[in-house]
Amino acid sequence: EDDSSLLEECLDLLLPVVSQDPAMFRQLIAARGGTCLGDLVLRCPNAHIRAVAVAKLEAMVSATGADAQGLLLDAFFACRSEALALSSQCRDYFGLLRRLLKSSENEEQVRKLVVLEVDYLLHLLGDDTDAGAYVEAQEALAGHLSLIRVLLAHPGTSGYKSHPKAASLVPLALRRLLFSASTLLVQSQPPGAAAAMPSAICTTSISRRAAFRLVVELCRGCVPNLRVVLTYLHAAHYSDGSEVGDWNYRPNKKARQGSNYVGLKNAGATCYMNSVFQNLFMRPKLRGAIMAVPRIDVDPADAEATQLAEVFHQLQRCMCFLQETQQEHHVPGGFWSAFKDLDGNSINVREHQDAYEFFARLVDQLDEHMKKTSVGPALYNTFGGKLAQQIISQRCQHRSERDEDFMVLSVEIKNKRNLTESLESFVRGDLLDGDNAYHCELCNKKVEALKRVCIKTLPP
Repeated sequence: EDDSSLLEECLDLLLPVVSQDPAMFRQLIAARGGTCLGDLVLRCPNAHIRAVAVAKLEAMVSATGADAQGLLLDAFFACRSEALALSSQCRDYFGLLRRLLKSSENEEQVRKLVVLEVDYLLHLLGDDTDAGAYVEAQEALAGHLSLIRVLLAHPGTSGYKSHPKAASLVPLALRRLLFSASTLLVQSQPPGAAAAMPSAICTTSISRRAAFRLVVELCRGCVPNLRVVLTYLHAAHYSDGSEVGDWNYRPNKKARQGSNYVGLKNAGATCYMNSVFQNLFMRPKLRGAIMAVPRIDVDPADAEATQLAEVFHQLQRCMCFLQETQQEHHVPGGFWSAFKDLDGNSINVREHQDAYEFFARLVDQLDEHMKKTSVGPALYNTFGGKLAQQIISQRCQHRSERDEDFMVLSVEIKNKRNLTESLESFVRGDLLDGDNAYHCELCNKKVEALKRVCIKTLPP
């Protein structure tokens, strides 16, 4: 508090000096190698000092005129790349920059600055950008987005919205900043692309609001940009041909929790289904492979292929929502309607089913669909292993062995203390003797033998 009071008094003393001699203001900007004002407005950890410095600097600009304003803009613009690392204390800095730009009459300077900022943002948010890098920098990201919006709205940049670089901000904002999950449904991704596809970069209300406002500004007075937005939104809303059917919909206002995981609604007795979905989702490579499968054109007359395609599409939607939604849980209603029972009817969501049986049927359908693509049977490649069905003679050296694929092991848990005991019981086997003795074809006689199942190859 003492430091901020001292600073305020010092700047109050400087105000009449720079008003009489604008050259003094240039010296203030150049002080300490040009870092002095950046130290006060951006790098200083004291919020009150930053606010005081901003207020006094604006007063100095008003007293000294346009030349001082231009110098201050250049000085502050030069240190904007530091904002990401100082996100928690950059709000005053970006606020001052925006106000200086709005009142600037130096159109040449503004045109230069908008090119610099657009290039900087495109480099910052390239296709290989990891959204996780911006989790703690949402305030700074919002500042950069708002800064570009103000620059594009300035009379001096009229027409720049249609420039290829500025126009490229429209798909960037839609696909990377705001709606990365919807992008998977709007356009087919090349195989494997979704495995590394980042989450939406803007995750807080302040950064998302800034991104939305930037998109609006890019479309204002620019028909090509508006067409890009409308085409994207139309595809995102109507790509699956779904119709509104639940008129009793009650919006869920609970936000995604700090654990960063999303729940699935239980429709009455769908906990078995939800547990399978969550297991699939928690394997990143498998999740990515599922989301990366492009739409396959199927013959509408082929009811089975059409139904398989719809089941797969609804599972993709579920994976996307589990990854991207900002709400507490997702309702997989589309999957409930698409997945059919053995009689060809939609499943009864109020009837409990065995999770293993559901998983087995789902795997058969999904891998059957994925075999038609270059992705291949991703579920078997994730969960598949091999069992060895063995019969080992106890009287001779002969044995019989047959390999068998597996994706799930059913083990006993009753009277077992842990999974290790269950697995030991699984491979223990049974003795074949007496009337049940094994006929050894090589010895041509019945012999005592051990019949057992062993795990020959584990899943990857």
